Amino acid sequence: MHVSTIAFTCIMVWEYVVLLLLLTLQYQPFDSIFASALLNHHNMQDDRPSNHSLHDDHLRVLSSSNIVDYERQALQELFSSTLGTHWTWKSDDNDHWNFTDHDCNPCSPSHLWEGLQCIIIDDDFHVMSMNLSSYNLSGTIPRSIGWFSRLDSLDLSANYFLHGTIPDSVGNLSFLRVLDLGYSQLTGSLPLSIYNLSSLTRLEVFNSSLEGPVLNGLSSSSWTSLQYLSLGYNEFTSSLPTEISSLVSLEHLSIDHNSLSGPIPSDIGRLTNLTYLSVIYNALTHSFPPSINHLVLLADLGLSFNQLTRTIPDLSTLTKLSFLDLGFNMLNGTVSSSIASLKLLALLEFDSATRRTE
Repeated sequence: MHVSTIAFTCIMVWEYVVLLLLLTLQYQPFDSIFASALLNHHNMQDDRPSNHSLHDDHLRVLSSSNIVDYERQALQELFSSTLGTHWTWKSDDNDHWNFTDHDCNPCSPSHLWEGLQCIIIDDDFHVMSMNLSSYNLSGTIPRSIGWFSRLDSLDLSANYFLHGTIPDSVGNLSFLRVLDLGYSQLTGSLPLSIYNLSSLTRLEVFNSSLEGPVLNGLSSSSWTSLQYLSLGYNEFTSSLPTEISSLVSLEHLSIDHNSLSGPIPSDIGRLTNLTYLSVIYNALTHSFPPSINHLVLLADLGLSFNQLTRTIPDLSTLTKLSFLDLGFNMLNGTVSSSIASLKLLALLEFDSATRRTE
């Protein structure tokens, strides 16, 4: 074939490919991934091109959209019930929540309200993430918190004057992955509806005033994806439910400084992804379950200030252990010499009644 013919054929094929690519981009729907990237207005102002482009077309779609009415109302109720006029803001006035102008869009790409990240679905904005940690919220969490149909992350932690109970409606947040309500004055128990959150990967209510039987709804839980569970420094009671062993994705479990009693569940060893386990300052009894040797990824193990009895088991399989606290229990006998084989162990704590062996 003549060289000029080959060149002409290649050019035609290339132009056809470019044409298909442009058509694909122009008619591609504005999906959630592209939307969430655009909604970080600080970055978008730097990246926005000065000339007309498909990117500008998407921005015009964004500017003509607004948040769904029921989520705007939920934002207003949250602002009102937690004394929003006294919140501690972290940016300039342009990003503060403003309900005086109904046309003001909380999800505007140019003035995204502080603490929010949004997503666009079918030309409507939805709140995807809410981070109001350390904003000086006080008052109570309204039931309308459950109206955010696409909420992925909710962080109201470190608001020390936030009180009342966790509303049952939190169980309606079916997309929720992260829930942090720690460092507050919240009371009552975990609502049973919270166990329906099948997408939940992280739950923190550390250092609040919650009470009642610990994890009493776990038997009907959908927490198959839960990786991080922090319930420490509360007033939870009763024994650890045996169903805790069903949380097989769990990596961090902290239930220290409560009023737990009874034994450590015998099949705790099913939690083979655990790297952190702390139940210090409770009233747990009985001996170590043998299955604890199956927690081979464990790096931190805190069991001190309980009423555990009998001897310390062989822990030689826990080769990643770097912190071990067994002090102030009712243990007897000698410390297994297998502990000496734990090469990563940097901190080992016992009370004075426990004998050591080399």
